[in-house]
Amino acid sequence: MTNVEHMLTDIGFYSQVIGDSKRTIICPPSLLEPIRELVEAHELGGIYTVRASPVCDGKLFVVDEQAMEATFRQAAQSLLRGRRP
Repeated sequence: MTNVEHMLTDIGFYSQVIGDSKRTIICPPSLLEPIRELVEAHELGGIYTVRASPVCDGKLFVVDEQAMEATFRQAAQSLLRGRRP
């Protein structure tokens, strides 16, 4: 493996690690901008997405949306195959 191939492999690996570490912060609408500013101030915008929801009622939730989507897909596939998830 050449140095360039090795570097490309490393880039692919770390890209996957960053993608896997992405999370969504869900907060009350009144805190959306302050939390967004805090995330950006710490240069974490590539890892955290901030969304508002009135359901939060003064609490913050950190969610792994990719894991949730994968779980829902798996459950849907199980139902289509006639099995319980």
